[in-house]
Amino acid sequence: PGTSPSAAAGLAERIRALQPDPKLPEWTFSAGVAELNASHDADQDVSLDRLINAADEALYRAKAAGRGCTVLQA
Repeated sequence: PGTSPSAAAGLAERIRALQPDPKLPEWTFSAGVAELNASHDADQDVSLDRLINAADEALYRAKAAGRGCTVLQA
C-alpha cells in the first residue's frame, strides 16, 4: 500500500537480482505488478478482484517473456 507501480517493480527487480545460495537448487523469480486506484471504483470487492486479475495477467506475461523478469500491468 502507498507504493507506486514503478517502486513496486523496482523492489521486485531487487528480489529477482538476489543471488541464491549455491547450495540450494537454482530458481527464477518473475513478478506481475498492478495498481489499484480505489477512487475509480467504489465497490472494494470488485476493485480487489480487478487488482488480482491484473497482477495475475502481468505475472503470466512475465513468465511468457522467458521468466526471470518483472512486468507492469498494461
